[in-house]
Amino acid sequence: MEQVESHSELTHHEAVDESNSGSHPEAKNGLSLSDDDNLRAQGHEAVFKRNITLAIGLCTAVPLLAVLIVAMKDMDRVMNAGMPAVELLYQATGSTRVTVALSVLLTVIYAACLPPQWVTCGRLPWAFARDRGTPFPDFFDNIDKRLEFPLRTTIASTVFAAIYGLIYLTSTTAFNSIITSAIALLNLSYAIPQAILVARGRAQCLPKRPLDLGRR
Repeated sequence: MEQVESHSELTHHEAVDESNSGSHPEAKNGLSLSDDDNLRAQGHEAVFKRNITLAIGLCTAVPLLAVLIVAMKDMDRVMNAGMPAVELLYQATGSTRVTVALSVLLTVIYAACLPPQWVTCGRLPWAFARDRGTPFPDFFDNIDKRLEFPLRTTIASTVFAAIYGLIYLTSTTAFNSIITSAIALLNLSYAIPQAILVARGRAQCLPKRPLDLGRR
């Protein structure tokens, strides 16, 4: 416990920034769940972090998707294109120059999002190892003193992602099946605690909290 507490204190401020910056570009609520214990006021900040993640996704993705769907002229060409996003931009704008400019902008955005993505990928298994949920937890539950960063889990995540990406080169069907299963299991993991609350009631399962929806 002392080792865990020292790690949390060592990166207290960095944890909030890294978790937020990593989860917002992904626009996935689940990525910001693992580090709630590093927040100063969990009851208030965790709820705000969850809601602002969804709000950013809605405000940015919905208008863009609506415009692209309306402007798309040939879905088959988009589906069969080597770079569907570029083909979709070309159909929406009708200009090669504008398409190139927007593609460069997208590339810059993707490159800027990579560091927080890997920061998040490193922090998730580190938080899991801290709770003794990974193989060799004593090894992975480590913060690099010089970088103040979970370097070991970040490297492990990078290696795993590289090996996992080889599946796509071998069989796209297997890769897509794994991705689909991961999404389904993620949603199932959200549904299980909600089902417990429905069966037993919030009053018996949850402690006192700022966001209280009632006894039922």
